[in-house]
Amino acid sequence: MTKFLRTAVMVILIGGITLLAIAWFQPQDITIRRTAVIQSPSTNVFAAVGNLSQWSRWCAMLGTDSSVRFTHAGTEGAAGSTLTWVGDDSKTGSGVIGNTGVEGTTLHYTFTVTRPGEMCADGTINTRDSAGQSIVTWMFHKHFDFPANFALLIVDFDKYIGGDMATSLAQLKQMQESGQLPVTSGSTHD
Repeated sequence: MTKFLRTAVMVILIGGITLLAIAWFQPQDITIRRTAVIQSPSTNVFAAVGNLSQWSRWCAMLGTDSSVRFTHAGTEGAAGSTLTWVGDDSKTGSGVIGNTGVEGTTLHYTFTVTRPGEMCADGTINTRDSAGQSIVTWMFHKHFDFPANFALLIVDFDKYIGGDMATSLAQLKQMQESGQLPVTSGSTHD
């Protein structure tokens, strides 16, 4: 029995060291991008993506829980404004999206999940006019410290998070093109 225990401990130690070595050589950052074309001027689309209070209407990551409650704080569309959500831990959990700055029609944001686990990411959403329509590009960036970056070998974040981003952009497109989202003053909705 003693020989079996020594062998088991050695296998576990070698396995653990191997996993740490693999994680050491893995990237520590992921960047996920999704793009959509929306038949509406970019200023109108930006009215929905640049104002965090509108995210609860089109963002799939926040809309999967009928019990979720939202709180908006700060000046709408300005740096420092936030959208906080509290929901069922098995669906949306809880967290906060923060506006860290706006440049033209580009929103810089942080996305922090506080429950059921903790996760913090950042990114941008940009809208630009192109031939009478809007090109919306959503970028999500997450850094993983060592050895947590080992998760990049196990979880397909591009599929998991990127899928929610694609669904969100499809909802944004449908809602914007059908007139369900706000437009900027002086603009007309196509």
